[in-house]
Amino acid sequence: MEANITPRKSYIICATRRVGSHLLCDLLSQTGIAGNPASYYWDSDFGQPSPYPTFLRKGTTPNGVFGIKVMWGYYADLVNKLRHLPGCAALEVPELMQKVLPDLRYIFLTRHDKVRQAISYWKALQTNVWVLEGKDAHNLEPHSKVYFDFARIEQLLQEIRDDEDHWLQYFERCKVSPLVLSYEEIVSHPLENVKRVINYLDIPVQTSIQVGESKLRKQADMTTEAWIQQYYAIKMKRMLDS
Repeated sequence: MEANITPRKSYIICATRRVGSHLLCDLLSQTGIAGNPASYYWDSDFGQPSPYPTFLRKGTTPNGVFGIKVMWGYYADLVNKLRHLPGCAALEVPELMQKVLPDLRYIFLTRHDKVRQAISYWKALQTNVWVLEGKDAHNLEPHSKVYFDFARIEQLLQEIRDDEDHWLQYFERCKVSPLVLSYEEIVSHPLENVKRVINYLDIPVQTSIQVGESKLRKQADMTTEAWIQQYYAIKMKRMLDS
């Protein structure tokens, strides 16, 4: 990427765990015109004083579109790091974000089936496998050490709901109307939803938008399906017993 490219349009993918954020980032990066969204706040130099921070170079495509992905649990840390940039220390959050990220817009990524989301979250916590690429699909060891835990899944389900509520409250405070996308929509109609993002961001399109098959693979398997049945069986029993 050219060192002198500066973002003219910016967006944040606002997510919770296991909503397909890696998939959406992969699809948007494939277009070559919709930024290169990723979790840049993990970079060691993120937020360090600089006239042109490295994360802006990484996340910006040649047409000047920058993207970044953020989980609610890390948003406060992201804001605190950005306050170290020149002229940002005393700014309120909306002004801070607009100063660092020009023409900022928000994409709120959710998932309708939150039980599946929580089960996927719990499984990933145990396996430490958060992203699965095609080349890795046949190299995973059997999940012999994973175990079902109804209470833990319920706890993660509440965490997901709380984080989504925090995002919605943030949008209200900042008086923004995000583009809302769901995991289910992206998986079933990837190209259509990539086009929705491009339209929402008002990105000029010179040629037809194309995205190939994502290298990322779904991680749901027979264990997932068994846990879903087990979860609902316990849930129903507790409802009947109450």
